[in-house]
Amino acid sequence: MIDSISFFFTTKKQDVESMVDLFTLIKDYLVDQEDGIRHLITWFLT
Repeated sequence: MIDSISFFFTTKKQDVESMVDLFTLIKDYLVDQEDGIRHLITWFLT
């Protein structure tokens, strides 16, 4: 019984951690995209 509960919690913890990792990757990607677009716009306007 206790084994299954601890297993459940570790699985949940890993899920949360991988979700956070994924979120960080997406956020970094979007920030990079934003910088690139901003760079293109400034380059285009000058």
